[in-house]
Amino acid sequence: MSGFIGRRDQVLKEPDEAFAGLQATYEDLPEARKRVVMQGTWSVKDILIHISGWHREMAGALTRLTRGERAVSEGVD
Repeated sequence: MSGFIGRRDQVLKEPDEAFAGLQATYEDLPEARKRVVMQGTWSVKDILIHISGWHREMAGALTRLTRGERAVSEGVD
């Protein structure tokens, strides 16, 4: 675990940088293009919202892990 904690800043920084890159790619995308269905019934916008939610959740989980805590609170799975 000490190797993981030693890389704390990198572990927390990499997902944020990747997410910022993703945001930049769709920032200027016209709304009509965001509504194009890509996966089954999911539009580009739906997929991006889903990824955004996971990014938000994982940021908290990674922060807790780097402090040596559980990724999620007790009673949450």
